[in-house]
Amino acid sequence: NALGAYLGVRVVESSGRRPLVLTSLAVVVIALLLLALAFAVQSHAGVSPELAGGVTLTALMAYIAGFAPGMGTMPWTINSD
Repeated sequence: NALGAYLGVRVVESSGRRPLVLTSLAVVVIALLLLALAFAVQSHAGVSPELAGGVTLTALMAYIAGFAPGMGTMPWTINSD
């Protein structure tokens, strides 16, 4: 999370705030949809718990990695300007 925040502060200088926040938002939405799918599939018979757990963990890691550089740091950067 801290690495993502540091990356976001460094990337905002070259790409700008808007593309960084929109990319962050897209990654967060995809990760949350994948997480919802993993929880929905987990309750059905025939799906291994290891697979559902792996997808859940991957989706949570993608959410954190997508949130930290854009949506996590940009509101604080915008407020300070």
